[in-house]
Amino acid sequence: MKMKAWIKSLISGLVGSLFMFILMMIAIKGTGVAPFNMPPSAAFLKSLGITPKPLALIIHFGYGAAAAVFLHVVFKNKSKVVYGLGRFGYCYVVDYDVYLKSNHRLGRFWNP
Repeated sequence: MKMKAWIKSLISGLVGSLFMFILMMIAIKGTGVAPFNMPPSAAFLKSLGITPKPLALIIHFGYGAAAAVFLHVVFKNKSKVVYGLGRFGYCYVVDYDVYLKSNHRLGRFWNP
């Protein structure tokens, strides 16, 4: 039985989220080069007064899986790695800009 394309997209989104999570944790905990001291999903939950663990991980992986399925739905079989990397680049720039500008609210959790 052949696996459906959207399931492949879902799996690739989860794998991509895992890869990004590992890189982010290395940057935060290992090298200290990240401009923040906790993942964005954890800081968002903490700013709302919600305990981040384990909901932050669920949000992180859910966002990655949903984004991959969204790309599949929008581009169908025309989907390429370039589209995914473009989406990643856009989200990185927007997220970085938003988090740095919202330092007044998240400043107590972040070290920009």
